[in-house]
Amino acid sequence: AVRRIVNFVMPDGELEQQATGRWVHAKSGRVYHTKFKQPKGYDGTAETLLDDETGDPLVQRTGDEPAGFARRLNHYHDDINPVLEYYARQRPPLI
Repeated sequence: AVRRIVNFVMPDGELEQQATGRWVHAKSGRVYHTKFKQPKGYDGTAETLLDDETGDPLVQRTGDEPAGFARRLNHYHDDINPVLEYYARQRPPLI
């Protein structure tokens, strides 16, 4: 039986910043972030999003691009809200 539900709340803007700033070196899988783990030569422009070891251009996963992330976030809210509402209606509330 479910006894308690924990709902971690984070502002959508912070989630967006985390996801849309993520860039990847396709061959190795090394992950960089435009704010938290920048490539060495990054100066804020797309041309300088290069892998530290090879100099190859970094790529952004489709789901991390702004439009892709917006779709993911909308799907998340569409899926999670009914679940949270269900558990909030239980007696005693489980959230």
